[in-house]
Amino acid sequence: MAFGALHGIRPMVETMPLDRAAEACQRMLSGAARFRMVLTMR
Repeated sequence: MAFGALHGIRPMVETMPLDRAAEACQRMLSGAARFRMVLTMR
């Protein structure tokens, strides 16, 4: 993690609201999610 912070490397994430959690789960299971799926509270 220190290496990433030192060199400005940031993770690539796909966000989705919590009320669409089922859709996010389906995207992950089907392989359609390109990056990490993160559920947001907003």
